[in-house]
Amino acid sequence: MFIYKVRDWITNFKLKNRLSKRRFRIVLPLIFLLLLVFGLILTGIYVFVPALVTCSELFAEKFCVPTGIFLALLVNFPGYFVAGNLLPILERLPWGASMAVVIVVSGIIYFLLGYFIDEQKNKKLTVGRISKIIVICVFIIFLILLISLL
Repeated sequence: MFIYKVRDWITNFKLKNRLSKRRFRIVLPLIFLLLLVFGLILTGIYVFVPALVTCSELFAEKFCVPTGIFLALLVNFPGYFVAGNLLPILERLPWGASMAVVIVVSGIIYFLLGYFIDEQKNKKLTVGRISKIIVICVFIIFLILLISLL
């Protein structure tokens, strides 16, 4: 009896309809939070399995960190890019507060990216629209870098 229910559920499952109803403004921040929690779980597992180390190279410097921390840093990169350039303005912010700011800013960026994808889903992408999007993104990046120089 249970097998027939599972078979009926699988045959009635329409992937295209389910994916078209998903809102990226909700899905992207949820994926971000799930990867962040998964990174914390991997960091906890690292205590018992020290082989969970990821080595990478950045600016010709090789560094090795636990895989969970590497995943959390990778997922939080947009927050580090934005908030990391804005945090030096605030002097003597505790590490916990700065970490919370980076996580919240990353979540906001993923939400805005999902919102942007949702808005563009039904619109036709032209060369003019693509160039307009690129110009706005470059302007925002330069504005963030300018604020960090102050």
